[in-house]
Amino acid sequence: MTPITVIHSFRRGTGKSSIAANLAVLLADGGLRVGLIDANMQSPSLNLFFGIHDIDYRLTINDYLAGRCELRMVATDVTNRIQSPPAGRLLLVPASGETEKILENLRGVYRAETLSEGLATLADELNLDMIVVDTASGLSEETLLTIAIADHVLLLLRPDHQDYYGTGVLIDLAQRLGAPDIRLLVNEVPLNFDAGEVALRVASVFSQPVVAVLHHSESLQLIGSGGLFVRRTPNIPIARALRQIAAELV
Repeated sequence: MTPITVIHSFRRGTGKSSIAANLAVLLADGGLRVGLIDANMQSPSLNLFFGIHDIDYRLTINDYLAGRCELRMVATDVTNRIQSPPAGRLLLVPASGETEKILENLRGVYRAETLSEGLATLADELNLDMIVVDTASGLSEETLLTIAIADHVLLLLRPDHQDYYGTGVLIDLAQRLGAPDIRLLVNEVPLNFDAGEVALRVASVFSQPVVAVLHHSESLQLIGSGGLFVRRTPNIPIARALRQIAAELV
């Protein structure tokens, strides 16, 4: 079975999509064929990291979920859109920003099981070595079903009481669903917070490994979804942390 890594957070604004896109690039750097899935259908953005702006004129994951096409038909090879293309291949399954397709999701047109059922088939048909899934923040049936088939779950949180509460709920649910590997990444930490102390506190509270504690970065905020920080600023702490995470996932 192709390993699946799910990137998730309880609240929006944690940098989840950016982490997913950049992590997928680093995995492809290692020579892997990587599938990057935009399952954040309420706020899709992964296509922007690769300079794809005409998303409404392409097949998307929304079309697959509505039964209009096969999932493999949605996959777009974005390898050569990456500055210094990786040794492997990166295949993006984008989501639509079209209002009507977003409303389809909100109206419950899609079967929640459809995505999780389709990932194994996609991996076989495209000969994928790894799948990275960017989910919608919060709690939904689709997200929980995806977590249930994940080999690795990377939960992002900020040093905030609501994030702490929500992350606790997510960890409990992920464990009940049998997720074998749960890791935490603390992002957007104020500069006056000691990273080591934050890591110890979070690990103690949740009894899960903390893979990185990252301070707020103005330069990273400026890049946003307009590019890949592992290419544009490869030596910043978050890029170094993701390289370590990628190495551990292989």
